[in-house]
Amino acid sequence: MKNLISINDLTKEQIVAILDKADEFKNGSGNFNLNNKVIASCFFEASTRTRLSFEAAVNYLGGRVIGFSEATHTSLGAKGESLIDTFKVIDGYADCLILRHPLDGAARLAAEMVQTRNNADALIHSTRKSLSEYGDKVDAETKDKIEQAIKEVEDALKADDKARIEEKVQALMTASQKLGEMMYQEMQQNQAQQGAAEGESAEKGKDDNVIDAEYSEVKDDKK
Repeated sequence: MKNLISINDLTKEQIVAILDKADEFKNGSGNFNLNNKVIASCFFEASTRTRLSFEAAVNYLGGRVIGFSEATHTSLGAKGESLIDTFKVIDGYADCLILRHPLDGAARLAAEMVQTRNNADALIHSTRKSLSEYGDKVDAETKDKIEQAIKEVEDALKADDKARIEEKVQALMTASQKLGEMMYQEMQQNQAQQGAAEGESAEKGKDDNVIDAEYSEVKDDKK
């Protein structure tokens, strides 16, 4: 499960699994831990009992807590920073985000926006890596289109427009299609060559197992 936003997002099986896990912890048999994990507890709306219950659970499981208990202690409240910018900063410091916000849908907005940005960053990284390894196998026009599409994704990431980021990600995937085809062809060729080499090795192994032997006929004088 990547995000837990609403109980309505869960299947019956997932709900039962969560309750079963809670029973394990209650009985002292749970083995899940948050060692070396940083959890951001971000309460834009004050809620003492809820915040402390989450933070206590993180500490019991070995995690470390960072965060704040009200929005006035953030750049969002004090400097007018956008909500998305705040989420981006938090995502850079924490492995998990516990969020309470008075705005309906804020948690889903955070999850979806962070996921969209992470997907875009991952695509940029993988495309650049592929371009450095296989760029010489595509024509200059295709290479230029890919590099331009990468730049457009990077520009889109500077803003908070989720739809635009997704649009530019799709454009980059389309521009990289020919590069992907070249990578697939080379992979197929390498596999074919490897298969042929293994076949030759197997045949050679059979020949090596053949032993030349001399024999002579032994006559039985008792007959």
